[in-house]
Amino acid sequence: MTKKDKIRFILIILAVFIVVVLKVAAFVWQKQQKPQVVEKQQQIPTCSIQYCEFADGLIVRTEGTVSSKTPFKVFVQNLPKNTQKAYIQFSMDSMDLGFNRFKLFPNENNPQEWRTNALLLPICTINDDRYKMEICLDDCQKAYRIEFRAR
Repeated sequence: MTKKDKIRFILIILAVFIVVVLKVAAFVWQKQQKPQVVEKQQQIPTCSIQYCEFADGLIVRTEGTVSSKTPFKVFVQNLPKNTQKAYIQFSMDSMDLGFNRFKLFPNENNPQEWRTNALLLPICTINDDRYKMEICLDDCQKAYRIEFRAR
């Protein structure tokens, strides 16, 4: 093996090592991003993925069929006036759906409402249809959870 071949080999090993370290760091960071979820008793009993009003006045509604096969939108009303950012993410008890954060944007047509772009549910490979949607505001000290079944 020539000196150039040895250097190439060492560089390849070093590159693989760096990629593995970055992947582990990203995984650890993602696991630390789990929000603290508001307990279910804050929800009004008629809460569903189509329409949910929380005890503090936050209203969440969807437009379209909530599915991993067809796009739908999520709208959130009555956010605190000082809200800087908001996002939603989906999870399941039966499997890890990976990183699937969807940003909410202020609605141009209604300043009291924030919305997502059209999105699809993350695909579940074990055919479970029981999802959880968590709505996070700013630093996610208080997350809102809606449990639902997808179509």
